[in-house]
Amino acid sequence: LILTFTPTMNTQAKAKIKLNKTKISLQRGKTYTLKVKGTKKKVKWSSNKKTIATVTRKGKVTAQKPGTAVITASCGEYKVTCKITVKNPSLKLTKSSATVKVGKTTKNKAKVTWKKVKKATGYEIQYTTKGFGNKKATKTIKVSKAKITSAQLKKLKKKTIYKVRIRAVYTKAGYQTATSKWSATKTVKTKY
Repeated sequence: LILTFTPTMNTQAKAKIKLNKTKISLQRGKTYTLKVKGTKKKVKWSSNKKTIATVTRKGKVTAQKPGTAVITASCGEYKVTCKITVKNPSLKLTKSSATVKVGKTTKNKAKVTWKKVKKATGYEIQYTTKGFGNKKATKTIKVSKAKITSAQLKKLKKKTIYKVRIRAVYTKAGYQTATSKWSATKTVKTKY
């Protein structure tokens, strides 16, 4: 008589150990605490891309920058993972964009103004003699202070028509996270 025995303990133990989440999406700078279910033993946490997401010894994940990382929880010979997707926070403004207005114009300068957009931390102004799709012909002015509501377009060509547009920028912790839509295009004609 021959008896065979197939161990099932490890398979059952592996099936019981799992994370409360297998994939999550976080905004940059946000945190989430992962938890292992099915064991009371010590769990070792690790991240395959610490520049994108880090994890503490207690499973607290911090989103660092946009991208994808995998957090692994190890308990003995068993491992469970969670896919972390990090995104920049979306910009929610009271208006879809700032509205640009043309002020005083000379033969090589033009003043543009706009109204402050709630929650914006800065603005970007673009101007060109051609289409905005032409990168070489398009100039960009970056305004890093929300309280500033005017800018000078300098070194313009005389007797020339320029297209101008503006958009609001939301910046957090020194990096650009989101922008509003570009405003309607206005034209500036320099003097003779």
